[in-house]
Amino acid sequence: MGCIFRLGCLALLAILALVGWINRDRILGRDADPVAVAPTWERLSPAGAQRTRAALGRLQTRDGPVFVTLTGAEVASYVYLELGRALPSLADSAEAAVFEDRLVVRGTVPLRELGGAGALGPFASMLGDREPIEISGRLRVTSPGRGELSVSEIKVRDFKLPAGLVPRLLKQAGIDQPADGTAQGVIPVRLPAHVGDVRVADGRVTLYKNVQ
Repeated sequence: MGCIFRLGCLALLAILALVGWINRDRILGRDADPVAVAPTWERLSPAGAQRTRAALGRLQTRDGPVFVTLTGAEVASYVYLELGRALPSLADSAEAAVFEDRLVVRGTVPLRELGGAGALGPFASMLGDREPIEISGRLRVTSPGRGELSVSEIKVRDFKLPAGLVPRLLKQAGIDQPADGTAQGVIPVRLPAHVGDVRVADGRVTLYKNVQ
């Protein structure tokens, strides 16, 4: 009987230990699920573009890292300068942040830089000369030395533009779209050939070295 009693106590202790382990966060006053980190908006700047260039340089070295991690603003600054722009009016107010797997850039823009209000069709009558614009898209590497920001959404003020209007608006803003129509609504990104992949997550942009 004593042996059976001891075995019963051991079984009870094991069950209590298991229950305690399962409920450890509640017991310790912690949430079981981590609190999501809110996206952080940061200004675009030439300094941010330079930090991206420097990181890409480190990625290229033989003994360098296999990946580099940057902020959305640093990468967006690099993309904007690579388009041949010197961060004029858009950069006066431009900010960028990472939302899940998307890079989002926002700023106040003279509509003439988007081809004028007429480029926005029926929305034009509701807009002024300068309006806040938000561009959201997904980054990817398409081939060695080439990447793109595939634009999934453009908002002018609070108006989400129809998807069919996105390629037209980008073209009128001076961003050439593929002539064959295979990838409309994209912003091309020049990348060094040693960049093999990109991942946008957890509020950051990670560029990976091509190790092949």
